[in-house]
Amino acid sequence: MSDDISIHELIPIRTAIINGRKVAACNAKDIYNYIGRTKDYIRWIKGLIEKYSFIEGKDFILIGGINAKYPAVQGMGETYIVIMSMARELLTHIRLTEKQKAELTEHLKEVIHV
Repeated sequence: MSDDISIHELIPIRTAIINGRKVAACNAKDIYNYIGRTKDYIRWIKGLIEKYSFIEGKDFILIGGINAKYPAVQGMGETYIVIMSMARELLTHIRLTEKQKAELTEHLKEVIHV
């Protein structure tokens, strides 16, 4: 990861509609890419969803994929959009470098309360 790329570019936070509410959210794949995981992305996110009992429609939405309620965006495959409390929970269970922890804490602190 280049030092001149800001974390805001690496994990963009957007507004999403989940369960009829506007919430701050991010793409789980952006978190996956930022932390530099080598495990298959889909297995990684599905494993965490199952392990920590996240609920589709409450904690995240799935776009694309066989069982998705929302159609795929061309070229994106399965996309998991997660609310910020789920993002925070994911990050508490992932090993991060001290630099990553500091960057993520600073980046997410404005929206974690959502």
